[in-house]
Amino acid sequence: MDSFIYALVLVPSLDQLLPRSGITPSPATIGYYGGILFAVFLVGWGMALVWGPVADRFGRDLAQTLAWPGSWRLAARHWRSSLAEIRHAVSPASLVAAARRMVPELSRADFLRGPAGVRALRGVSGVRWRRPAGASGPGGWAPPPAGR
Repeated sequence: MDSFIYALVLVPSLDQLLPRSGITPSPATIGYYGGILFAVFLVGWGMALVWGPVADRFGRDLAQTLAWPGSWRLAARHWRSSLAEIRHAVSPASLVAAARRMVPELSRADFLRGPAGVRALRGVSGVRWRRPAGASGPGGWAPPPAGR
């Protein structure tokens, strides 16, 4: 049904768009460029066979993020940070090592596994900080002791 509707609007829209691109519309040029656009449409439509199972296995959010070209551009532009985030998601020990560069007193026992979520609320890749005893601050953080 989608391809039928797409084919119905393809010829009239190319009849208007080709002159704006500097191409004289004729049955041959409309057929040529229409074939290219229709093939791209079918490839995108067929990618549902790939992204559907990926989404079922790993979740819709991940599949939509991977399907969005902006995610790939962002990862390509900031590839070192992207690799570090993937490494931290796969290996909690690498996350602890990275955190110890900033706070040397940290150990693996200071992290608890929890559900993944927004980094400001939970932590990277489902690893969250242990809630200190008597913590009453926002997000379970205890206020610093007086005199520090």
